[in-house]
Amino acid sequence: EAYTLTGCAYLGSPTSASALTKTTAVSVTQAMINNGGFVFVIGWGTRNDQLFVVYGQWVVLQTAGPGITLSRSTALPVAEGSTATYTVKLATAPTGGVRVQVSSSNTEVKVKTGSGSAATSINLDFNATTWNDTQTVTVSADSDTDAAADTATLTHSIDTANTVTDYDTVSSKTLTVNVADDDGEIVVSQSTTLTVAEGSSGTYNVKLKGQPASDVVVRVSSGDGGAVSVNKTGGTAGASQDLTFTNSNWNTNQVVTLTGEQDDDTGDESVTITHTVVDGSSSNEFHDASDVTFTAAVTDDESVEVRVSATSLTVTEAAGSGRTATFTVRLGSRPTADVVIGVSGDDGSEGSVSPTQLTFTQSNWNQTQQVTVTAVDDDVDDGNVDWDVTLASPTSADTDYSGLSSQTVDVSTTDDDTKGVTVSAATSGVTVTEASGTGRSATYTVVLTSEPTGNVTVTPSSGSTSVAEVTTSRADNTLVFTSNNWDTAQEVTVTGVDNAVDESSDLTTTISHAVTGATGSDYASGVTAASVTVTLTDDDSKSVIISKSSETINESGAGNSFTYTVKLGSQPTATVTVSVSAPSGIATVDTASLTFEANDNNNKIWSRAQDVEVTAVDNNVDDATARSGDVTHTVGGAGSGYESGVTPGSVTVTLTDDDTAGVSVSESSVTVTEQGSGVDYTVVLTSEPSANVTVDISSGDADVTVATGGG
Repeated sequence: EAYTLTGCAYLGSPTSASALTKTTAVSVTQAMINNGGFVFVIGWGTRNDQLFVVYGQWVVLQTAGPGITLSRSTALPVAEGSTATYTVKLATAPTGGVRVQVSSSNTEVKVKTGSGSAATSINLDFNATTWNDTQTVTVSADSDTDAAADTATLTHSIDTANTVTDYDTVSSKTLTVNVADDDGEIVVSQSTTLTVAEGSSGTYNVKLKGQPASDVVVRVSSGDGGAVSVNKTGGTAGASQDLTFTNSNWNTNQVVTLTGEQDDDTGDESVTITHTVVDGSSSNEFHDASDVTFTAAVTDDESVEVRVSATSLTVTEAAGSGRTATFTVRLGSRPTADVVIGVSGDDGSEGSVSPTQLTFTQSNWNQTQQVTVTAVDDDVDDGNVDWDVTLASPTSADTDYSGLSSQTVDVSTTDDDTKGVTVSAATSGVTVTEASGTGRSATYTVVLTSEPTGNVTVTPSSGSTSVAEVTTSRADNTLVFTSNNWDTAQEVTVTGVDNAVDESSDLTTTISHAVTGATGSDYASGVTAASVTVTLTDDDSKSVIISKSSETINESGAGNSFTYTVKLGSQPTATVTVSVSAPSGIATVDTASLTFEANDNNNKIWSRAQDVEVTAVDNNVDDATARSGDVTHTVGGAGSGYESGVTPGSVTVTLTDDDTAGVSVSESSVTVTEQGSGVDYTVVLTSEPSANVTVDISSGDADVTVATGGG
């Protein structure tokens, strides 16, 4: 197709000023334009009759007639998810408005101009003024999930309804868009170097970008299978593994495991891991997928060293699994000769080690050997003690190893002993009684909880010696514990102190225990012992003790009196008065009141019996029944403890009657003479009557008469 250059141009080297004119017509092919070659664009003018030349790219062209001019005549490449541009203008100036419609044949390929929205169809408007201004069309390709390349045809046609007549017959122009698919690739999660140590592993993920039409096999290969092995889930480690992706699992990560393989050298290694699509076993759209590689760095674990698994350990004196702890030892590389390492602890009182020597050879250098640390259980409260297990400098003909320094493992032995004093009755207490017998005393024991570093003396002391006294087997009533007998319980005897007071409740006191340790010993300070509560059961009861409860005496004469005694049953706290009251008309007592003192005062101490004499009251009545009555007693004494709650007993007195009812006649017979004077006799009652008594006197012979009162 021929073009005419506006202005002037020359496609060769000018030889003279006459070689060019402003009307020179030049035929330029489309190929010349498409190739982007440079031509001379010459500005015409004279300067000292010389030509001046400006170098530039061919930019301004005009067709010979109306038409649509595209900046591209070959296919426009665009990648999925990306954009590309080209320009559109008119070939000649129209007489009015011209609308060019740009349409895409593929819904996934869209066009837009300026800031407009991308669509499958847009309009470009030109007029007589803007016809030669290029309008940029932006082409975008949507991403899809398949791995196939796409194409689209962009058609540029005149919208005759919105175009003047000189352009309504212009032919359409098309532009092919080739869409480069962004799928069909191998996606590897590891993009940087993956570092693994010898004997250890690292993992990463592999999947596909784009859904294949059929299976895709990705081969994962190690550049050095002896240094780094490749494995997959359910696979066997080797120099390579094939990962198969299907139409359904293409987007699911498959895990690849890289393992640094053990060797005997001491150098690090670098291995290339390659991911390649196996074309013969894979869907066509993945045949062009690029290989993906990254570097696996293997950190060597061999070095000239003694490797100890622990720097510190803790063991305990207490029985059980914690009594021992272990650590392991191995060499860092193969020695050229046997390597012998001595093992020792620096405090045999705290722990022991086994074995005491480790030997490594060329065959077992990389096998761990175990060292066992065992705590020594002592009985001393010495706290947690730190000590060291030392791995001596190795002995070997291998000079690399023979020069290595010794190593230590810090060990802490946790103490299971706590210094203290255990008192057996600290919680329960002890109970003793005032009464004599087995209950008068009780015992409890005292023992140390740990072995002392010096003698320990425990001194029990009663808070009230009027309640209880304490004794031990020693004359000074102490308990002495040594490093030999510290765990042997020693006995303390508690004896109740008897008193005579009737306490209102049982008495109590506390036995304390003073702990004294030898100067500088662990028991010298900070140790206390529990106290023991002693309860004293009272055996006294306040009462008035009366020696008799009854007595029978005669009304008169011998045997008409008796004596009984009175004393108190317990010691009062103040003077006590016992009032004595005799039964009226029955008896009398020789004292109306008895006084008792808490202490001996005028021989009236509470425990000394005082006499009461009872004497019968005689009467002349012949009593039908024996007379009796009670001698009663009442108690008083403010603050004595006897002022209430005490009711003394009484003494019943019964009298034997010495009277008999009857009439006593002074003469049993008399002699009188006839005509002589009379003879007197008397009549009297033998006992006092309870009412008037009349004695009738009569003669049994009329010749004998009787008279009373001189009648």
